[in-house]
Amino acid sequence: MFKKFILAITVLVILFILSSCSNRAQNIKAAEQLHQKAWNLVEEQKYDDALGCFDRALELDPANGKIWFNKGNTFVYQKKYKEALECFDKAIALEPDNNYFKINREMISAYIAKDPNNTEKK
Repeated sequence: MFKKFILAITVLVILFILSSCSNRAQNIKAAEQLHQKAWNLVEEQKYDDALGCFDRALELDPANGKIWFNKGNTFVYQKKYKEALECFDKAIALEPDNNYFKINREMISAYIAKDPNNTEKK
């Protein structure tokens, strides 16, 4: 009887894990679709709408450095440099070997430091 109980619990745990993996894969796919939609909105200069899509994508896949990076780029287009740097920092924390993220962050930091009209120096 006890062996059947353990077997039943094991099967339930395995089913739960498989279900979680399936949900995770669906979330990643949905996040990528929202990411693409957001970038299309950026290209149309609909920055606020794009940021909403980036936020929804990040709710589904908060560990996606590319989404954080492109959200940061959207803030750059809006000249919201502090918010951009925060997004770049999150992207770099998630993908510390991504030199493209680091270079972009440094370029924005240098721009902020040189712009006498910028009140967002960091």
